[in-house]
Amino acid sequence: MKDLHLLLFELSSEDRLRILELLSEEPMNVTGLSRHMDLAVQEASRHLSRLEKVGLTERDLDGRHHVTMCGELVIRQLPGLDFISRNKDYFSSHSLKKIPPEFICRLGELRDSTLVDDVVIGFYNVNKMLRNAEDFIWTMTDRYIMSHLPIYAEAIGRGVRVKNLELTTLSPPENNSGIDPQAINDIHERRLDGSLEENVLDELDVYLFLSEKEVACIAFPQTDGKFDYLGFRSENEAFRKWCSDLYEHYWKKSTPRPELVEEEIRWLLKNSDAVEALKAIGNGESIDDEALISELETHRMVKNGRTTLIGQLALMKLFGAGN
Repeated sequence: MKDLHLLLFELSSEDRLRILELLSEEPMNVTGLSRHMDLAVQEASRHLSRLEKVGLTERDLDGRHHVTMCGELVIRQLPGLDFISRNKDYFSSHSLKKIPPEFICRLGELRDSTLVDDVVIGFYNVNKMLRNAEDFIWTMTDRYIMSHLPIYAEAIGRGVRVKNLELTTLSPPENNSGIDPQAINDIHERRLDGSLEENVLDELDVYLFLSEKEVACIAFPQTDGKFDYLGFRSENEAFRKWCSDLYEHYWKKSTPRPELVEEEIRWLLKNSDAVEALKAIGNGESIDDEALISELETHRMVKNGRTTLIGQLALMKLFGAGN
């Protein structure tokens, strides 16, 4: 680690970082550099000597200093370190441990973003994105936010293509009263025609809402694995590309929810007791058979004493909307 120690020591100077930035744009001699930096020639020369010693810059035969190929690689890593440094308080309490390494190496692409540290503002940004989307909306969430649902339904109704990535154990909204029944019908219609795709994962590593125009929010879990829905937003293209690539990564790992529902229906048809227990739980009744409840939880149809969306959809398939 000795070479890394020396490199980081030389990068700890604000003036030397600025010199690297300037030389990456165009080669300069020491006089021109000192003028741009408003430094004495001797001071500029001293900084250049130190950068050259660790292989980040070199001088050509005309006396101009420029960044080496090694220096260019180092410069390309700096935006990621800058992003982490500027948001060190956030990353002290939020974990990226499960984010694939190839995306950690690209963290610099998130540099041009705004940290939103107010949940209300974060939800407002998502609502605004849902209203403004014209082509597509991609979401990854561990819960339904009631304020999103009517606007989300409107977006689907006007033909915006939607992909949802959700937890397998996600529970349905407890109250749909804020949504027009016609909007609910529109959502079901879009499921049938394929413009609404819903896939599931057993765990989520990020909370993410994006469209073709912006990323309304990308939030990482706290160290206990739970989301506080605080994160970053941006309309920057590099930021949006990083988020959309990450979304595609998880989408490829996910399972279409209809497939999972059909799989659980096949299991239910072989277990009549489980069907009756699931119906009872769906009707708000308590069940004393802990072993049966555990089985339903294993099959992701019940969580915390409530039917999950998968359990609800399985019941609807078996018995219709009225169970």
